[in-house]
Amino acid sequence: MTGTKGHSGGKRPGQGRPKRENASRHNILIDDDIWDWLKSKGDASETIEKLVREKMDAKYETQMGE
Repeated sequence: MTGTKGHSGGKRPGQGRPKRENASRHNILIDDDIWDWLKSKGDASETIEKLVREKMDAKYETQMGE
């Protein structure tokens, strides 16, 4: 019904960014030098997730070794 007032546009199935399960958007403030480094690594989200998970795993291993 394109052309009919009030009936064009809106949501369409399969359009937009794909949704990720168990993920949500958050805004954080970081220093410019860190942002520049993240951009140089490619996908900033993947890099952040990888680094945080490594830190979480290291902390868990330290706690279990006590």
